[in-house]
Amino acid sequence: MNSSSNPSLQGGAFTYVITARFSCQGRLYAEETYRLTACDEPEAERIGHHRAIESDFCDPRIRDFSLALSVTLEMDPDDDPPSAPSGASAPRQPDSASFE
Repeated sequence: MNSSSNPSLQGGAFTYVITARFSCQGRLYAEETYRLTACDEPEAERIGHHRAIESDFCDPRIRDFSLALSVTLEMDPDDDPPSAPSGASAPRQPDSASFE
């Protein structure tokens, strides 16, 4: 992978797109997208989760409120994806958090 030609991979940091979905009783009522730079997917998810819970759409007082995040690595189509460390697990499904 050539990180010098891909601005999303400069300096060991990667660009991720986080989609936060806000639902009430299983019905989506808002969605926000955050583009951010992080060292790895877990860090991107932590940053995205923090942004989502600071959103005006995040209101745990809402009955059956739920927040679901999806994390996507932004890649240059000409680059190979980063290799996973040895022993890494398969890609994860979007995480969900429910507040009651």
